[in-house]
Amino acid sequence: MFKSRPDMVYLIQQRNKDLFEEQVERVVETLVTQLRQALVEGKRVEIRDFAAFTVNHYPPRKARNPKTGEIIQIGDRFKPAFRPGKKLRDMVNNGGRQEQ
Repeated sequence: MFKSRPDMVYLIQQRNKDLFEEQVERVVETLVTQLRQALVEGKRVEIRDFAAFTVNHYPPRKARNPKTGEIIQIGDRFKPAFRPGKKLRDMVNNGGRQEQ
């Protein structure tokens, strides 16, 4: 499939010959930028039939340094999360075929 953003742009442009590569680049860049910005703001993004993107919060906690055994404090963290939609899960489980 594709391994990078330029690969994605190329594939989309090849499947949609009426679009110029520059147009596809702008659309892909806008999509990625908007998704990134929404997650930075802590918002949930849902792309129907594909996936939902959220940010999970992990509060501060104490941990142990495995080398020294010393107790250390780890600050709170935020981690982006991807949850595939049902249609995507079904397609992956059916070898790419959509259920009718």
